[in-house]
Amino acid sequence: MRKMNNYLIMFFILFLLKQPFLQADEWQGMKLPETAHYSISYFGVKAGNSSIKIEKIDYKGREAIKITAKVKTTKLFSMFYRVDDVMESIVDAKTLKPLEHNVDYEEGSYRRKTKYKFDYEKNECISGEGNVKINDNILDPLGALVFIRIMDLEKNKSIKRQICDGRGVQTVEANVKKKKKIATIWGWEQAYIVKPVLKDVDMKGVTKVKEKVTLYFLEKRSSLPYLVTGKLVIGSLVARLRKLEKGD
Repeated sequence: MRKMNNYLIMFFILFLLKQPFLQADEWQGMKLPETAHYSISYFGVKAGNSSIKIEKIDYKGREAIKITAKVKTTKLFSMFYRVDDVMESIVDAKTLKPLEHNVDYEEGSYRRKTKYKFDYEKNECISGEGNVKINDNILDPLGALVFIRIMDLEKNKSIKRQICDGRGVQTVEANVKKKKKIATIWGWEQAYIVKPVLKDVDMKGVTKVKEKVTLYFLEKRSSLPYLVTGKLVIGSLVARLRKLEKGD
């Protein structure tokens, strides 16, 4: 009887050890859910925090990916200019076509809270702000970030896609410049340097960086975006990964 109990205990321990692997979803080489936490600095001073969460969900009976991005300024920085932005996208897990795109922006005196739904039978992005004509081969801003992650950046040196942020459709190009070793929380690692061409793009909220944006995607970690630098109208902004969470 004691021997049987020992077998049952061993089986129970092995079962528990295997649970994280059973619960984690593998998608395009990523273990989901995944939440990347970033520290944001402005003129070298800590200005806020941001996060990007990617998870698999069921959306009206279809497999989908939900991407949630948040940006919030620190209490000190909020005394001068407060930012509390939330952007949420639901995209098709196979094609990355946007299904829903929701924004809730608070930036100084600027406010915007809108839900956008994509109707591919009518080829329209529908919202209370008015409908926008779309095609069958678009991405939304957060879906575009994930799209770059699943591309082979060694082979694709120039990526051009149409992006719909709910208010309009713009053609955006991202150029993969080179690889460079950068210091990370895991030590020195190779990163792809990607520079989006944003000259003719007019986006608001968390994407409100006019030009000279540079992103560093880690080669060995499912092209995880590790570092982002951007030139603003006044000064420059740096977002650097400080923590990566996987699992619920």
